[in-house]
Amino acid sequence: MPPRAAATTTLVLRVKSHKTTVFATVPSTATIPTLKELVQGALNAHHEAESERGLPLPIEDPEDFILALRRPTGVNNRPGFVDIPEDDASISLAELDVKNWDAVYIRWRISGGKLECNHDRLLSHSSKQCINLWK
Repeated sequence: MPPRAAATTTLVLRVKSHKTTVFATVPSTATIPTLKELVQGALNAHHEAESERGLPLPIEDPEDFILALRRPTGVNNRPGFVDIPEDDASISLAELDVKNWDAVYIRWRISGGKLECNHDRLLSHSSKQCINLWK
């Protein structure tokens, strides 16, 4: 049996939201708050172009969004979105079983108000309300 490969010390992650993908290079020992700050800085650096795509930019606070992974869930092990827990800021990405080239998805938090849709394809034709794409 061949020897087991050592864990990657640096991860390249694809952080996705709508039509935008940010490639983030982080150590496997990085924590979720570190990754969120990196994503916030990357999106805010290009907020003028990205806000035209419907992203709620600039991001004032890292608490404005949640990061999620696509993992097998449920009885049939079908892929579904699983929120990355934020309750313990000391947990590393390696401990959360985040692998090199994994896709990490951004889920936007809505603070008390309605979500405004900027694209017609996101609107339900019958009710003209936003469709939750994460369900």
